[in-house]
Amino acid sequence: MQSNLTLIIIAALMLLSGCASGYIGAPAFYVAVDGSANATIVKPASATVRESFAAGELQRYIEKISGATLPIASDGQAVQGNRILIGGPERNSQTAPLMCPSRSSTCRFRGPKG
Repeated sequence: MQSNLTLIIIAALMLLSGCASGYIGAPAFYVAVDGSANATIVKPASATVRESFAAGELQRYIEKISGATLPIASDGQAVQGNRILIGGPERNSQTAPLMCPSRSSTCRFRGPKG
């Protein structure tokens, strides 16, 4: 189980780096610059054990890769700058506006069971 979660975190990091540099027109997004944190990991205020573990593992691996320790905040806190969001819109209040910016009534999110 822990092995699978580690693979998911590594895949997310690879996806993040690919999205940041490969998408035409997207601004550069660096989680760390010269060993200093340039992003905050944001988890739900009432994070599950898995969400807390994922945030901690992400923090640990980014530190191993870059030397920077990214701070971890909860979604109820005001965060400036780049954010790495843990949890979907039903769990993390900072995720919903990014997935449904118009906040229309037609924007619905599926739960973990689809």
